[in-house]
Parts: sequence; C-alpha cells; structure tokens
Amino acid sequence: MTTKDTDFHQSLSLYKEFRSQVEHENELYNQRMHWQVLIQAILFATLGLIVSRSLSEGEVILGNLLSYFIFTICLTGMMISLIAFKVLANGRKAIKDVRKVWEATKDSLHPKIKENFLHPSGGTGASYRGSILRSGYIPLVFIASWVSIFILTADYRFGIFYFG
Repeated sequence: MTTKDTDFHQSLSLYKEFRSQVEHENELYNQRMHWQVLIQAILFATLGLIVSRSLSEGEVILGNLLSYFIFTICLTGMMISLIAFKVLANGRKAIKDVRKVWEATKDSLHPKIKENFLHPSGGTGASYRGSILRSGYIPLVFIASWVSIFILTADYRFGIFYFG
C-alpha cells in the first residue's frame, strides 16, 4: 500500500466519522421533533375531549374547574414547547459545530475525498441557511396556539379582554 493509498484511506475514515456524527445529530433532532409533536397532539386531544364532553352533556361550558383545567393544559403545552425549542436549538448548534470542524479540516484531506464525496451534511454544504420556515420553529407555532387558547378561555370565562 502506497502513501497515497494510506492518505486516501485515512481521509475516507475521517470523512465517514464526520458523516456518522451528522447522521447521529440528525436522528436525535428528528426524534426530539417527533416527541414534541406527539406530546402536543395528546394535549390538544385532551383539550378537545374536555370541551366536547362539556358541550354534549349540556353543562355550562368553561365552568371554574373546567377553565382552570384548560389553563393547566395550556401552560403545560407552552412549557413543553419552550423546552423543545431550546433542545432543538441545541441540536442545530451541534450540527453547525460539526460543519465548522469539517470546513476547517477538509483542506487537509486527500483530493479524491473533496472531489468525489458530498459534504458530510449533504449536497455541497451550501444549502444550510437559517430559514424562517425551518422545523425548529414548530414549537413556537405550538406556543402561539396555546397562548391563543389561554387568552380566549380567560376572556370567555373572566371577561379580561374585549373582543366584541
């Protein structure tokens, strides 16, 4: 085995390590997102069951106990979303850090690796942008939903706001 072959195999091994790290971080990110959506779905289903049950039995909708229970569900949903937002931001930072190390390391790799292999995070690596529509903002959408439900419930029950 020549020195060039050894350099190539060492470079290939390093590339595979970077690729493995990116795949691992992406998998963790996706798992966290799935858990976030699942928990939010359970909370929304609970809210729907409470409201539909109170409507079907002809009870006064949003009595004191029911209002406080809805507030509790809303606060729980907001807290879970805040935690998920932070955890997902940490995942994005970890992937970004791996990309930075790759950018600093790639020039020392064998030329065939740079020419024939994709960026470890996919494509040319240039497609990574901080878009407003990225998945990391989904928890903020849930927070906005829970805040809206909280405000509408508070207004209906206690007349805090005047919406007409």
